[in-house]
Amino acid sequence: LEARERLVGALVAAGQAQDAVVVAEALVADEPARETAWAALVRALVAVGRPADGVSAYHRAAAELAELGLLPAAPLRQAQA
Repeated sequence: LEARERLVGALVAAGQAQDAVVVAEALVADEPARETAWAALVRALVAVGRPADGVSAYHRAAAELAELGLLPAAPLRQAQA
């Protein structure tokens, strides 16, 4: 999982943000309670020029976490900012 999250970051850094979004969306689908996966998706969406979708993803993540009795931690909050 961490390798896939790093891949998302590498794709964004390489200017392949759309590919990063595809990888991040699959990661979130596989692991919906993994906060770092959501943060990767938010960053990828912002990088591809879809900040509103990034905000939406943040809210979906917050809802997933709330079901577990958790609040978003700093890395996810920072990705959304």
